[in-house]
This record gives sequence, C-alpha cells and structure tokens, in this order.
Amino acid sequence: MSPRSVTIEARVRPTRVDRNGGGDNAFNKFNRIFERRRNFLVTILNTYYRGDDIPSRDGTASMEIKYRTDAAARHNCPHPQWPDDPYVGNDVWMHQISSDIDQWPIVNDHWYQIKIVFNSDKPGMPGGSSGTPVDIFIDDQGPNGDDVGENWSGYVNTSKSINKSSSCRWGALPGDFIEFRSDNVSQIGANWSHASQFFDGQIDWVTYKPIADYAGVDDPPR
Repeated sequence: MSPRSVTIEARVRPTRVDRNGGGDNAFNKFNRIFERRRNFLVTILNTYYRGDDIPSRDGTASMEIKYRTDAAARHNCPHPQWPDDPYVGNDVWMHQISSDIDQWPIVNDHWYQIKIVFNSDKPGMPGGSSGTPVDIFIDDQGPNGDDVGENWSGYVNTSKSINKSSSCRWGALPGDFIEFRSDNVSQIGANWSHASQFFDGQIDWVTYKPIADYAGVDDPPR
C-alpha cells in the first residue's frame, strides 16, 4: 500500500457503456473495473449518470477515477483552481478525474487496455489548470483486440484537465494523497462487497502496483 503512488492496469471489453435513450434504470450506470473500499475506484461511467448525455454522445462513455483523500490532503472552496465555481464549503472525501469522452469515446464491444497512474509527487503545472495527480491512459484495440477498427491509435493520455473533470467540491489537486484504512478490501468487476455495479462485459486481467509506473504508454503524464 502506498498513499502517494498507485498504478492500476487492465484489459477490458465492455458490452454496454451507455443507456442509448433507455432511461435511468435501463442498465447499470457504473461498469466497475476495480474498487478498493474507501480508497480507489476505476469505472467506465454511463453518460446518463454524468449528466452529459447529449445526442452526440449516445453510445459512448468515459473513464472515471475516484480516490479517497486523507484529511490533510483536502481543500476548501472557493479555490483558485476553480475561479468560476461559486460553491462555498468543504470539498468531499472522494476526489475525481475523468477521461475526455469527446476525444476518446469508449464504445460497446471494443477491447481497451487502460493504465491509471496516481502520483502525488507530480508538480503542479503553471497556472494550475492542467496538472493532475491522475493520468488515464487508454489504448483502443478494436472489436477483436487486434487494433483493427480502433477509434484511435496508440496508448494515449485521455485525461481531462482538473477544471474540466469536476467542480471544486470533487476536484483533484497536485499533491493529493490517498487515505489507507485497515478495512480496505479490493474487488475486480464489482463494488467492494460484490453486491452491485457489476462490470457489463469481459475483464481479461487487472494488475495493481504501489508505484507510479508510466512504462509502455505513448504519451507523457500531464
């Protein structure tokens, strides 16, 4: 366990990533790839739940990463990172970063290799608008996993900036670190109790490392 660096890599093939106009309960909103209780979540997220289910995004989804911060890593709002956010109060325990659904949309029945790198020791970027403790790398390998029919080439950094990923209340910041607890348990393909948020599709493999490992990707961290 490391509060400052975690790398989770997986190869998955989601079957249904979006409701496609079917209504709130048409099917699972959360395709959970990996969860460590009160710690770290890796999810392919239905656009209906995000509130960004505009017609051009039908049939697509994004990756969302959430991590639980220690009390010392939390911040108050308003905050200069989100100058246009009027919310006043404390942030929440779970901070989040998402992938860009418009540039790198996740679709049904494609194989994806993903690498999530959490790194507390990345410096903040000038102006603070791009730096993030989380990088989300995704390689679209196409329907058969052989890169034929892929929607983009390479193992690219698909992360949104901090400001575009979330509001101040849910916002991630450079230097954030993770709270670890003795009751942390891990689950692949479901929530921590294996009671809900089941992954709809196939999971080939998942790896977990207590280090920041950027090896094998085609883009630098941001």
